[in-house]
Amino acid sequence: GGTLVPTEVMNSVWAFFSFYVLSFVLISLAIAAHDIDWVTAFSATAACLNNLGPGLGEVSLHYGDLPSSAKSILTFAMLLGRLELFTVIVLFTGAFGADRRAIYENIFLLFLQKLHPRLDPGSESPLK
Repeated sequence: GGTLVPTEVMNSVWAFFSFYVLSFVLISLAIAAHDIDWVTAFSATAACLNNLGPGLGEVSLHYGDLPSSAKSILTFAMLLGRLELFTVIVLFTGAFGADRRAIYENIFLLFLQKLHPRLDPGSESPLK
């Protein structure tokens, strides 16, 4: 179609892509620093960051032969990929503008409701 993509959308896509590539490179270098070959480092990073499962090289069958510190880094990569940390980062930045306070209040009130089920959701906010 003839519809132009807004600049804000393009910037968001580039930011996500940049964050992903930077994470991939840094995690791969950290794994390779453990005297692990590049094929294993890159494929293990790709498998963990994208939650794909097995990789190539030393991790084609299991990750048990990797050093504990390398497994810890790959565990962080799995969490980063699974939780999509970029989405959480955006939530806590200024991307939401003036509505950000309302979002935080709603999250806090939901948390309070879980602790105290008798809390009336229609009552005035305890944050004011």
